[in-house]
Amino acid sequence: MKFYSAEIILKKKQVPAIKQVKPPDLKPVPAQPQAHIKESTIKNVIIIDDEIIKKVCWLSEIETLENYFNTICNYQKNVRLDVASVINDPALFLDSHFQTLKANNGNRYYLPYLDRLKKYRLLIEKKELNCKEQ
Repeated sequence: MKFYSAEIILKKKQVPAIKQVKPPDLKPVPAQPQAHIKESTIKNVIIIDDEIIKKVCWLSEIETLENYFNTICNYQKNVRLDVASVINDPALFLDSHFQTLKANNGNRYYLPYLDRLKKYRLLIEKKELNCKEQ
């Protein structure tokens, strides 16, 4: 078995030589202007490019819910909030939700934590009313 170099194969088949092609001139893309973010002297307001955006603050709602749950002695266990949520350990549920909300105050992605606390409060209040009526 004979081995041939690429040059000999190209000569025999009379394949044209490969041309080097110069890449097209690419123009640099201008950078996008950066947004100018300023902290305002008004509480919970951020200014981006001279447009005022109000930052949502949940601290008052968090405090009222904390005060409510601190006054309750008997938490309802094994409560079904909705089709997918069941509270088996109320103390752990409350602690984890309050810590998460305080760490991410105003972040809309953490709004379900606040909603679950409100649902739990409503369920407790409904059960208390039912117990008082009987």
